[in-house]
Order: sequence, then structure tokens, then C-alpha cells
Amino acid sequence: MAWENSVSRIFSQFAEVELYGGSVAILQVSGAVASQQSRYATIVSPPAPEWTVSGWIERDGVAEIDGRVILYKRVSARWQTQEGTPEETTWPPGATLEHRAWAPESGECGAGKYHGCSRPYFCDEFRKITGDRYIAVAVRREDMHAWENPEYPHKIAFRAGEVLYEVDRHGKQIKE
Repeated sequence: MAWENSVSRIFSQFAEVELYGGSVAILQVSGAVASQQSRYATIVSPPAPEWTVSGWIERDGVAEIDGRVILYKRVSARWQTQEGTPEETTWPPGATLEHRAWAPESGECGAGKYHGCSRPYFCDEFRKITGDRYIAVAVRREDMHAWENPEYPHKIAFRAGEVLYEVDRHGKQIKE
């Protein structure tokens, strides 16, 4: 529910929103449902961006700074992902990683690419281990790959990136 003068950006295709007063809902994905409960409420449905890297950046509202975007990963307390597998990778702040077998066309999930999310909390869908951390990774646009009609629209593949720092679940840098 959105009341009075609130503005909500809806990123989930499963969302159902009721708008009251002068509230506004911006539907960022198709499938979301918004209903006006007031004649002053507004529903905005921007045209869907293409399923490209540029479209993904635009659709998810990811900032681009100096030719790089900030993606997020959820990693273990020891900065690792895919522990105990051939794809095990360590992501400490300051590290620069490049995938040794870059193959993004092999599918949305699985080996051949690193995965990042547009917001740290979207990574919760892929890891749920107590003690995990979130990291911010700077990635060049040309090192990213988006899929046509993805099952996980907030996830994207990348070939290489620089781990910047640890963040909280909402993307705020954690300073020690």
C-alpha cells in the first residue's frame, strides 16, 4: 500500500500495490499490478528497456561512474563463493578478478561467468548462509552480459571486476 504523497518504484513482477491519496507507483517490470484507490493516485509504466546490458542498467537504475557500474555479490565470511567446487572464488576488498573460462552464453546460471546483482539484497536469493557478507564490485560495461527474458531479472553476468569494499544489505559501505 502507498499512502498520500509517496513514490514507489516497483522492481518485482509479483508485486501488487494499492495507491491512495496522491501516491505514485513506477512499474519497472512487466507483470506488476497497481490499482488506483484514489483519483489523485498515478501509475507510471515506462516502456520496457531492451534485454541488453544497457537495458539492464537502465531498468534496474544502476549508477554508472567513470565507465563502470557497481554490482553486488553475497560472499562467505571468508570472502568466498562456490566453496568446495572447481568454481570456488575469493573476493576480498581490493582484489581484481577475471574469469578464466568466460562463457556467458552457456546459460543464465552455472559456470563460465561471475554473477552480480543490482542491489545487495537481491543476492539473498542465491546465498543464505549465516555470517555471509555483501561486497560492491566495479565492473566495466563491456565486461557484462545480459540474457534475453531472464529468470532472474536483477542478476547479470560479468567477466571481470574490482572488489571495492564491503557493504550492508542496502549497499551502504561498511567502514572498519
